[in-house]
Amino acid sequence: MTRRPGRDPDQAGLFDVPDVPPVKPGRRLPTNPARVVWAKYRPVNPVKCDDCMHALAMAQGKAPASRQAKFKRTQGGEVLLVCYWHAQVRREEDGMSALDK
Repeated sequence: MTRRPGRDPDQAGLFDVPDVPPVKPGRRLPTNPARVVWAKYRPVNPVKCDDCMHALAMAQGKAPASRQAKFKRTQGGEVLLVCYWHAQVRREEDGMSALDK
């Protein structure tokens, strides 16, 4: 049997996962006079995005799948771990520029 390069047309939709956009953050961050600091987050054992997990809990499991946290937002003593999409939204709320890919 000869293998064909690329995808098998008979198996085209078997493992395709629809790209559902994440849910906008439902909770507002408390106003704190401290400066907001953003940093890339690359731990050895990755964790899920806080905003994705909050949306999943509020929807009782009927929200899009949670994504891995890639950024850390620190303000005062509060830390928020967020995925790329939620980092974009939160940075807009903070009045900061968009992230580079």
